[in-house]
Amino acid sequence: MPLRGPIPWHPKSPVTRLRALFMRESRGFCLRFLLLALLIWGAGPRRVAAKAEVVTVGTYLHNIEDIDLEHNNYELSFQLWMKWEGEIDPTASFRFTNLIEEWALTSRPVFPIPIVLPDGRKYQRFVVEGRFFHKFWLGTFPLDWQKVTLEVEDENHTTEELLYAPDLENSGIHPDLTIPGWEILEIYNESKAANYGSDFGSGLGKAATFPHYRFGVRIERPVRFYFLKIMPPIVITLLCCLTIFFVDPRYVDARLGTPIAVLLAEVFLQLSFTNSLPDVAILLLIDHLFNFSYTIIFLCLVVCIWTTRLVSRLEKLEAEVDSADPGTVEAVKEEISAMESRLRRIDRFAGFGLTAVFFLGLAAITFALRGGYLLEMLGR
Repeated sequence: MPLRGPIPWHPKSPVTRLRALFMRESRGFCLRFLLLALLIWGAGPRRVAAKAEVVTVGTYLHNIEDIDLEHNNYELSFQLWMKWEGEIDPTASFRFTNLIEEWALTSRPVFPIPIVLPDGRKYQRFVVEGRFFHKFWLGTFPLDWQKVTLEVEDENHTTEELLYAPDLENSGIHPDLTIPGWEILEIYNESKAANYGSDFGSGLGKAATFPHYRFGVRIERPVRFYFLKIMPPIVITLLCCLTIFFVDPRYVDARLGTPIAVLLAEVFLQLSFTNSLPDVAILLLIDHLFNFSYTIIFLCLVVCIWTTRLVSRLEKLEAEVDSADPGTVEAVKEEISAMESRLRRIDRFAGFGLTAVFFLGLAAITFALRGGYLLEMLGR
């Protein structure tokens, strides 16, 4: 009769050896299969990063109002549009990075929802009015030029997801746009990546880079403003000071009082010209002009003091004529004549010399700083 029940366990039985061999081969097969799978995955095609969505941004500037140099801001009225294709809606996440007084901003979409253009792209346009800022450079005032800019940036999507491209063909300014007291030089329309050097606490470990768009105009103060409004008061006031050298040196009070009065007039002129400018820790072009004018006034005063001392000596000699010996009278008169001749030469030299130095100095300061201004404009 055949035996019933489980096969007895014996370490040297054929069944035991077959079972151990099967388990060992199974483990080896699993390891080989896993290794083969890893090799196939490693040799397979890599995952390609998603391409960033490109958004075409354009601006049409209608008006620029109330340019405030003291507070570095201005009012803009413009239309801004975006064209894109893809799932991301850039109109829901952009912001104006140089906006001030956000409560006063008016931004109205033209269409209730973005429309689809014939080429398949989505399109939305905004009519915007608001107050914006840009740090003005006043070093060459009143021969300065400035930038009036609009800055747009996406605050939710990085450049790995979204990119701005300027609409160079359709962006521009209104043909009737004028800015009182300024001339429009050029328009600039550009995009870039704004890298802030921080991940803003997100823990991603890399600096956040956002798409950034800039549109603006470069404006310049007319040169005639400098030569017809700034220069005439300065020049006429200094010429009044220089006329003292055509007054008899014996009128000491008039000659000494005129430079002091002109100095006060120049100080008030400087205050009136710079009243609308911010207090900055740099020397402006107009500051150089007034500092040079103060130097000329000081030299006029020095010459007046010198001639005053000579006049005092001349009066003493004239007083000695009556009491002098007959033999020395002629010598005293010759000395008086020489003294009067010396006074005339000093006045003539000071009058024409300081006048020439004044005009040459004004020209040198103007053209030197104007040249630096032109180089700066080309560099910026």
